[in-house]
Parts: sequence; C-alpha cells; structure tokens
Amino acid sequence: GTIITARLPGGTVDTEPAEEAGADPGQPVPSFRVLVVEDEPEMRAVFADFLEADGHTVETAENGRLGLQTFRGGDFDLVLTDRAMPEMSGEQMATSIRREAPEVPILLVTGFSADLNEEDRHGAHISKLLRKPLTHEEIRRAVAQMASRMDSTSSDDE
Repeated sequence: GTIITARLPGGTVDTEPAEEAGADPGQPVPSFRVLVVEDEPEMRAVFADFLEADGHTVETAENGRLGLQTFRGGDFDLVLTDRAMPEMSGEQMATSIRREAPEVPILLVTGFSADLNEEDRHGAHISKLLRKPLTHEEIRRAVAQMASRMDSTSSDDE
C-alpha cells in the first residue's frame, strides 16, 4: 500500500538555439540520408524513429566498426553517433569518416560530456556535441543547424 512519488528536475542540454547557429526555425529542412550508430538498441531505435518522423531516411549500425562499414557502403548526408561503444568508439569512427568525407556533418552523442575537454567538444572530427538524454526537438534543431551549414557551404562554392 506504499506510494512513492519521485520528482526529478528537467535536464538541460548545452546547445545553441537554431537562430544563433544560422538555422531559420521556420525554414524546412531537406530530407537527409542519415547513419545512426548506437550500441544500445533502444536508443538506436529512438534516434531512428525521431529522424524518420522528420522525413529522413535512416540506416543504423550497432557499433563504430559496423558504422564505418555501413558509411563506406552508402551515400550519407549526416552521421549521428554515440561516443562510447565497443570495438570502435564514435570518436574513432568520426575521425575515419572525416578523412574520407570531410563534408559530411557528424553529430556526436554522449552521456559523459563532463569528461570531455574543450578540444574534444569541438574537435575537427565532429560537427556538434549532443548530450544524452536527447529530445526529438534537440535532434531536430541539431539537424537544422547542419542543414544550414551545408547550405552556406554550398552557396560559398558557387
């Protein structure tokens, strides 16, 4: 007959608002082909569901080694990867991807961001660091930021 109620404060994520990052929140984001690399099946499914709900095509891999193989076998516009995974970390995979396809944005997701130093947080191998737990809106905002960066890069090339 005991009832226990737990009230937990809402988490915050250190992300830039879309407006500050150059993304217009009212601007539609193009449909991307996204590779999601996450070793936890539930999180992998949630990330894929969020992205698919926004109109993106998603492929998944369960670790960095398989993620790199999948990346090499496909034509991806964006990579969303967990940081800590068996066999090959998200950072190691991101470094390899960056060497092969420097134009592809890489979103690194971590639950251990307090352990990252400033260089790790904004290293050349990742485009943006996201902290777990993530909401659909946080992923949507990060994808919009990457779309905005890709638009500005492609217009600079013209």
